[in-house]
Amino acid sequence: MEMKLPTPKKEVSSNQDLLFKTVLTSWMASVTLLLQNYTQLTNLVNNYYLEMPFLIDHSTGIGQCPIRELQELISLFERELEALLADITNTTYQGQAAHPEGYKKLVDHTQRLDQLNRQAQIRLQVANQPAS
Repeated sequence: MEMKLPTPKKEVSSNQDLLFKTVLTSWMASVTLLLQNYTQLTNLVNNYYLEMPFLIDHSTGIGQCPIRELQELISLFERELEALLADITNTTYQGQAAHPEGYKKLVDHTQRLDQLNRQAQIRLQVANQPAS
């Protein structure tokens, strides 16, 4: 009986599948964290405005973070999510998600999401510091 060796194409395909799963998993983790950060930021801002009439000093921030910075970051999250969603939807419809261009887009998105998450974490830490 003749033994067949796997063709390199299948090995490449398997490696591509693993790469795609890894890239997609990282992207999903970044999106999940972004949504958690977005929720925390919007809750902070919403609570600020709910409590504002009862604040004696009518501060312009939460903790040591100006309210304006939190609002700008929330707006940036919304714009960025819309752009990323449009981009990934377009890529998916074109059938490119599992191709090198699709990988690159997911990696680029993940990097952008991670950058936004870092900004959110910094703002949340500053907002949790007592006002001076």
